[in-house]
Amino acid sequence: MRKQTRLWAGLLAGSALVLGTACDKAKDTGAVTTTTASGTSTTPPSEVAEKHEQAFVRAVNAMPAQKSVMIFAGDSTAFSSVAYKATTDWKRMPDDAFTFKVAPIGGSSEHAMGDNHEKLGGGHHYTVVAFADEGGADKANMRVLDDDLQPMTNGMARIRVIHTVANAGEVSVFARGSKDAIFDGINFKSEAGWKDVSPMSGTLEIRP
Repeated sequence: MRKQTRLWAGLLAGSALVLGTACDKAKDTGAVTTTTASGTSTTPPSEVAEKHEQAFVRAVNAMPAQKSVMIFAGDSTAFSSVAYKATTDWKRMPDDAFTFKVAPIGGSSEHAMGDNHEKLGGGHHYTVVAFADEGGADKANMRVLDDDLQPMTNGMARIRVIHTVANAGEVSVFARGSKDAIFDGINFKSEAGWKDVSPMSGTLEIRP
């Protein structure tokens, strides 16, 4: 069974996101288990989901000014309450095109702070990230990332970084005590892609 974990590391307002995953399946058909502060959830194997024309979506709130937000898929509520720094469980959604929107709790899709249109593919896993905009506290950015989960059999860990800190400039990610960056020169709104690293226990630092 594929195992998935995530690590948060803060800079300035504290909304730079580091996601990590590790997998020991030989084929990309296994179930995906994710563990968050609220518990553990598991999705069916990708081939089963694809057969039933289903995708799996989770959401992350990386907006320091919003203790909790709502995420809409079109005009329907996909996630009713996503706390700051929290990652939701997986939600099954049809393999269709959606406009994902973010709004404060009690808000509506018509008055969203930000949105992003995405076509979901059957059997795929996606992470929707809501984060602050450089234009002000009443605006937000939305990224819909295809998690592109791939098997790992080499004993490595796999991580990626999404730069969500408005007005912070480029950032780099280091393991504390290391002189070499794991990721270097990541621009705001950018996702640095997955990178395989040796397993470690310690602190990750995000630096300007």
